Amino acid sequence: MIELTKENTLLVTPSYDKHLEWLKYNIKSYETYCTGYYDHLVLIDENADDCLLTKLFLQNKGYSYEIVDGAQEIMSGHMRQQYMKLTINDYIPDNIEYVAFMDSDSMFYEKHSPADFIDNESGKLTMLMTPLNYFYEDINNIPDWIQDWKQVTSETLGLDLRYEYARRSPLVYPVSVIKELRSVIEKNTKMTLKSYLAERTFFSEYNVLGEYIHKHHKDLYEFVDTTKNKWEALPCLQSCARSNNIDELNDTRKFLNTLINAPIFNELTKHLVGKMYEYNMIERDIPEVNFMDYNDPKLRKLYNDLKIFLAKRL
Repeated sequence: MIELTKENTLLVTPSYDKHLEWLKYNIKSYETYCTGYYDHLVLIDENADDCLLTKLFLQNKGYSYEIVDGAQEIMSGHMRQQYMKLTINDYIPDNIEYVAFMDSDSMFYEKHSPADFIDNESGKLTMLMTPLNYFYEDINNIPDWIQDWKQVTSETLGLDLRYEYARRSPLVYPVSVIKELRSVIEKNTKMTLKSYLAERTFFSEYNVLGEYIHKHHKDLYEFVDTTKNKWEALPCLQSCARSNNIDELNDTRKFLNTLINAPIFNELTKHLVGKMYEYNMIERDIPEVNFMDYNDPKLRKLYNDLKIFLAKRL
């Protein structure tokens, strides 16, 4: 049975200046809701001053961060962040056995500990996965992003990518497996990891990790096919900065301010959803309490309507 403890589990967030606003929400959510981690480490780099403001903010706050040496040699910011994750064993304490990766635009909104990442029945880490054929109907018209990911998985592992593994944040991995994977990539590509990623415009660290683990370390994880099984949601809101629409981003900012700083509205929304299911008074496309995801527009509208209703009466 795997144990994730305060002594062996580290939460890790790569970031940069364009995400500094979201990182502040991210850190606030960690400070408010997270227990049982060794620490929360923010990863930054020194490429073209992309992280100067982030570094200054973290220094002034006295927050844990690491400047990843060598990352600045990779021009693509997306590739740099993946390099930081796959070299994590180079700059963390020896006692850390597991890392939980969380993007800077993802936020916690309920109390939790790393133990929540363990499957209750098997005692293994949980990994969600969705078959790639779920994302297309015509075998002759496979989306480019799937073909790209299949290409890098074949190049780096000699394996065929079968699933999308980046399904739920944070994603938790044994440090030893990440270190092992790096060696495998360098052996198969005959390049250093840095050189390989510097030449790429696309890569998916979570899918390469997922497929490698599924093939070589299946005993460590309980794999959950999202097309066949239900899974409980973690209290983490993902991809808050994904939209390019200013109004949508402003709405998300307002939503986060309440979600993180006023937990009572989340508790009341959960209570309301539970009661509406109990009395069969709710549309079934709104998720049940254990599967709530505030990226669901109907659930978020219910939350906002409830907040407005209560605010008028306080």
